[in-house]
Amino acid sequence: MWDRLRRRVRSGDEGFTLVELLVTMFIIATVLLGLVGVQVSALITTTLAKQRQQATALANQAMEELRALPFSTVSGGLYSGDLAGDPNIAGSAFKPSYDASIDETLVTSGIQPVAYATPLYPHVASNTVGGISFATSTYVTLAGVDASEGYWLTVIVDWTSKNTGWVKKTTVVRTRAYSPSGCLSTTDHPFSGPCQNFLDGSAGTTGAAVTVAATTDGADIISGVDLTSATLDLPLLSSGIRSEQVLSATAQPATSGGQYVTSSGTESWDATAASTQADTDPGSGALSTPDYEQVSQSAGSAPSAPNAGGWSLTVDDGSSDTVSSASTLQATSGTNCADTYGTIVTNNGPCGSAAGTSGGGGVTLAMPSAAGGSRTFEILQTGAPANDSRAFTSLYTSPSASYCSGTSSIGCVHADSVEYLGDVTAGGLGSGYTTATNGFNNSLVTVTGYTARASAESGIGTLNSVNSLAGSLTYWTGTAGGYTTVPLSTPGTYDVAAASATYATGVTVTASAQITISAGQLTTDGAAPCQTDACATVSTSGGVVAIFTYNFADSVGNIIANFTATVNLGAATAHTSYKAAYSG
Repeated sequence: MWDRLRRRVRSGDEGFTLVELLVTMFIIATVLLGLVGVQVSALITTTLAKQRQQATALANQAMEELRALPFSTVSGGLYSGDLAGDPNIAGSAFKPSYDASIDETLVTSGIQPVAYATPLYPHVASNTVGGISFATSTYVTLAGVDASEGYWLTVIVDWTSKNTGWVKKTTVVRTRAYSPSGCLSTTDHPFSGPCQNFLDGSAGTTGAAVTVAATTDGADIISGVDLTSATLDLPLLSSGIRSEQVLSATAQPATSGGQYVTSSGTESWDATAASTQADTDPGSGALSTPDYEQVSQSAGSAPSAPNAGGWSLTVDDGSSDTVSSASTLQATSGTNCADTYGTIVTNNGPCGSAAGTSGGGGVTLAMPSAAGGSRTFEILQTGAPANDSRAFTSLYTSPSASYCSGTSSIGCVHADSVEYLGDVTAGGLGSGYTTATNGFNNSLVTVTGYTARASAESGIGTLNSVNSLAGSLTYWTGTAGGYTTVPLSTPGTYDVAAASATYATGVTVTASAQITISAGQLTTDGAAPCQTDACATVSTSGGVVAIFTYNFADSVGNIIANFTATVNLGAATAHTSYKAAYSG
């Protein structure tokens, strides 16, 4: 019985027979051979796709070289001595083998082009890429019965390879070139592009700024405090548009910023920008019609001011500043592009606007209590203005109630900007002094209602460009009555008399200043309404610059601090230009 059981167990371990093994191997070989065929076919397809990609790249390269040639060179066509043996040319006609329906008049010249006329001469060139030879052929043909309808530019790339079965493959790129008669001059438009009207506008504010520096180069502003200079830049704005072959609108406001310069280097806190852009350039990545872009930013905080022994000079960058911008190619009520009065523009044209709200900023010097009671000296302090400062540019093809009066056709470009600073005080001598110059009331200078405005227009129609500087300046004269007031619309230079204050411990502060109010400028050239000439308009508001000199001395005459503070209250600017398309 045990022998039978062992034989039964062995009979289950006998495995595959030789026939079964041969059948299995045949099935596997058949499948693998099929997979090899699929893989070979895939490799051939991939290789052909790569070759076609290389051919397309060569065709596009030749076409870009054609476009970069002067139009007068392109319109001269091919050299007649360079056409023999070309299968795509039959007599004076272009009849390519890839499309029998094409029968166009070939443009030729008996004058051999110069060397830089590639790829027109020679019009057939060979390139070897990846071991494959590609033949690139270039042709210029009439788009109509004569040159008045422009030209067809054709680039053909042929190649053969083992993967094509040695059958010729072809890639073709064609484009139409046309330029009005006035643009044929290489002086006016040297390349094969259309000659178009040019309109350009930009507007902005320079922004108020103050720089404090030691009177002696390289010295510290305050003895014992590691600080050689400090700067404050209040918000500035800009916007612009341009119209020719590409239409664009931009806006870029920036918040306050500043810096401290010490023996260790410069510590800066940069202004924060809120830039927007819209254009029709497909390569820029910016937005295009009818999209718009709007951005806003708030100012950052300045670092701690350098100090020693309770003395310090602090720059306050107005951390509550906010700026915003909007750019669009089709201004509507929903695109939020506003003019300098805050009115939303709805002219369906390109528009860029920037706005800034100042929270106030300034520069102050602090004196410790040990020197005569803790005191703060306002070298410059600006208040929050009632209105936003703005910069605005737009293109009008029909007149609006306020801009580009009487314009038509290609239109008129308008640009303007306005800067509001509100009330400004500068040259402060603190408070709590024991004695002071008779009649002095703590500040050398006060500016009330500072408003700088500039606008410019160029193009077709009645143009209106203006500028203004509004507000008033009150300054210390040191004479009977103490102060005098002049309007900012009166240019001139004004000397601010010295004033002094002495504190309980004998520290004496003396300050004086000189102020210059500059006149606005408005210039324009070209023949109105600029139908044939190039015209430009530049408008600036004028501005106010003041230089303050401070001296702090102890009771025995030792200098504690000696510095100058240069204050620029900023200005508004606008620039526009127009040039009609050449039509000679």
